Amino acid sequence: MGGTWSLTVPLFLVIFVAFALGMLAGLVWEWLREAHFRREARQRNAEVVRLESEVGHLRDRHAAPRDEVLAILDEPAPAKGAALPAVR
Repeated sequence: MGGTWSLTVPLFLVIFVAFALGMLAGLVWEWLREAHFRREARQRNAEVVRLESEVGHLRDRHAAPRDEVLAILDEPAPAKGAALPAVR
């Protein structure tokens, strides 16, 4: 039942497979190690989206005048003579 197993493989193939397995192990290791960075970035991105939405709602609610008279009063007054061309 038992037997001897043998496999003849060129040395460059053994080195290449060992290198590939090492690269794969390093990739998985780094991906797992950096998981908390990705989680924190995802949470901060969600917070930024929420805050930008809140700022947009506040701008819409507070920046728009509720009355035409108030809109006219809120317009900046032109500087004296700034709108007219200079007289020679």
